[in-house]
Amino acid sequence: MNLQNIQPLSYFRANAHAVMKDIRETGTPVILTQNGLAAGVVVSPQEWEAVQESLAMLRLVAIRRQEVNDGRTIDFDEGMSKIDALIEGHDGK
Repeated sequence: MNLQNIQPLSYFRANAHAVMKDIRETGTPVILTQNGLAAGVVVSPQEWEAVQESLAMLRLVAIRRQEVNDGRTIDFDEGMSKIDALIEGHDGK
């Protein structure tokens, strides 16, 4: 992490417009500190959305992994048959 991207909260308050402009232009998050400790992170909306999408995918992987560990699986042919039945059910509407 670039040390320029770590700023005291007081600096952010005094220079919010400039900091936000830099975040928009570079896409680089800024870590805000309070009393020398990390207190928050400011990111662009695009970066926030990308992080949220990544977390959602990781949650799905974790859920599926637990299902496999619990033995809640079906074989490929059975799965394909269920998918075909769902598709046929939607085509009939």
